[in-house]
Formats: sequence, structure tokens, C-alpha cells
Amino acid sequence: MKYQTIAPHRRLVTKFAAMAVFLSLIPQVVIYLLASQTTSSVLLETLRTSLEEKSFLVGAGIDRFFLQRERDVRILSQADVLEGSNLDAIIQYLTEVIEETPYLDDIDIIDTDGIIVASSGEQNERGEHVLTQRPSLESVFSAVTSARQGEVFVSHVLDLDKGPGLAFLTPITDESNLVVVRIMLVEVNLDIVASIVADFDARVIGDKYVYLVDNDGTLLWSIPVENATKEHADNINPVDLDGDGKIEIAYSGSKDFFVANTQGEVIWRRPHEHSQNTTTGRFRDDVDGLTTILNEKWIGMTCYTPDGRALWQKPGVGYARQVVRGWREDGLDLVIYGPSLKKQHEEVPYDSVPEDTKNYWPFLMDGDGNRVMEFPFKEDYNQPRQKIRGFRAYDYGIG
Repeated sequence: MKYQTIAPHRRLVTKFAAMAVFLSLIPQVVIYLLASQTTSSVLLETLRTSLEEKSFLVGAGIDRFFLQRERDVRILSQADVLEGSNLDAIIQYLTEVIEETPYLDDIDIIDTDGIIVASSGEQNERGEHVLTQRPSLESVFSAVTSARQGEVFVSHVLDLDKGPGLAFLTPITDESNLVVVRIMLVEVNLDIVASIVADFDARVIGDKYVYLVDNDGTLLWSIPVENATKEHADNINPVDLDGDGKIEIAYSGSKDFFVANTQGEVIWRRPHEHSQNTTTGRFRDDVDGLTTILNEKWIGMTCYTPDGRALWQKPGVGYARQVVRGWREDGLDLVIYGPSLKKQHEEVPYDSVPEDTKNYWPFLMDGDGNRVMEFPFKEDYNQPRQKIRGFRAYDYGIG
């Protein structure tokens, strides 16, 4: 198979992919601007920020992909079978790796003189010199023959049989880990890079999503949120609600609240004015699984069953903040409820005299929303008089 150099190092691939996102979004931006004669500098700044964020995410995702491939190659090269003379066993090992790894096209084992001794694909290259097949790898191959175990070298972008890709090369050493006995060359296709770009390219300006990525940074799924133009995530709570051993994800946002499974499927969704966060526990004995208390900013609380049925709603300015376990003899959980000051729209003096402070003292609440215990309040408790910044005054509750 012939190889042709297309572009420099993988870092440029990341940059080119990020640039592709910018270019693909330009028509959307132009149409939007032409459609609105009242476009302001604020909107332009929003568009610029959105483009920058998308490009950063694309670049970071691609970079993580390549870093993981370097780790994969390092691990693959340390298999004992690669140091032996049983070529059939080596070919079987390489073939199994390729069959289980969709982003790998081919793996070659090369001796230190550059002769291909085994391959995961057709064996018609055996006996040929690697630089005859891949002349652009001359500098990389020269470096890897004197490298240490664990070092990985990456080629320029190559034109592989299945499209653009990269060659990762790493030494295979003897038992001392000091002497290079063979070289492993792994072809990595760039289809995953195209999918990363395409996925983020599909996110039009103004759309917002909840994403799940694996430890490799690969995007597994995304869920669109409601009222996206003003939406932000206040709380994401992974918890097994129904006791089936599988995690559900409770999302609380400024205009949206839903529970999804780990496959990205929304199980149920409920509209709320400003769902701030959730507190989950075994608060009731008449519900199978855990119940969730949703705190709605400035409005109150709603208690939900695992299947999304609302058990009760209570008004109030504050939050169900922390689960308390082991307090009750029946084993049910309680929750600490912390009242807050009411929302203020301008700066006001606040003098926390005891009789006023007591109204904002935390207490324990049960699964019916009832106050079951109050924490001791000291009558001589006092805080110094202070100015509270107006818009955030509701955050300054006592306790």
C-alpha cells in the first residue's frame, strides 16, 4: 500500500478540525445577521463566544482521542508474543486487535533493519522494507529504532487505503527493556475525527445540550434542554432512583428538569420555573426506591417518585440541602432544610437581630415536607450589621 504525506503533525489535524467548525457555522451566522437589522454588539459577542466554545470542544475531543491512541499503542507493544519467533501467533494477536478496534486499520511488526515480518492484514508485504512501502516515514523510523520502551512516535497525516490516517510507531524491547528488537507500526484512521467535527457542527448557535463523555473524552450522547436560550445547568445528580442497580441522571436547570438513563434516553421531564437542585433519599416507606425533592428557586419544593409522580408541593424560599441518615428508628432519611432571605432588588441593610434570625434557622424535614426537629437557637446569636448586595441578597440566609 502506498502512503502519501498530506499534512504535518496531529496537532495540525486538531487545528484544521476546529477551523472546519468555524467555517461550517459561517452560513448560519450570516443568515442570522441578515435576517435581523437590530443585531447588537451583545449578539455578536454571543456568536463569537459560541464559536470559540465549539472549536475548543472539538479540539479538546480530538486531542484526547490521539492521546488515548498513544496509550493503546504503548500497551499493545508490550505483549510477550511479539518478542517470540512464532509468526502465526503474532499474526493472530494482531488480527484479533484489529477486529476488536474499529479505528485501527492495520498493524505491522518490523525488525530493526526495516523489514516487515508480520501484519494484521494481507501478508504480501512480509519481507519488504518499510520505507519502500512508506518513504515518508524515514525520519520517524530512524528515531524509533533507538528509542526507549514506551516512547511513541506519530507520523504526518497519511493517505491510507481507507482514507486519511496516522502511523503510530513504538519500539518492542527485549526482557531487559533496553534493547530494541522490533518495531510496531499501527495505522489509525481519522474517521473518528470527522465524527467529532460533524457532531459539534450539528449544534446550531443557541442550542444547549447535556453531554455524557467517557473517560477518553469521547462523546457518548447528548440531550437537548428546553428553553435553551436562557438555560444553564444548576445541578446534575447521578443516582439510582428505582433501585435496579442502574444509575439515572437528574438534571436541574434554569428552565428544565428531567431524569434520563445512561443511554441518553429521557425517562420523564417536568416543566419548572427555575429548578435549582435536587436532594434524593429514602424519605418515604410507601414508595419503591428513592424520592427526589426538587428545589425551585424562590418558589418552593416538589417531591417526586422515581417514575416522575409528584407527591406534594410546598411553597417556600430556601433549599432542601442535605440528606440525614440513621436519625430515625424506622430507617427513613430526613433532610436539612435551610430557609433563605427573600429576593431583594436593591442594596438593603441587614441587621441580624435574634428575633429576625430565628425565622431563617435550618430545621429537619421528613418525606412529607413536615418540620420534625429544629436545631437549638441561641437567643444571644448575632451577626454584625452589613450591607447585602441587592441582586444576590437572597443568598445570605443565616445557617
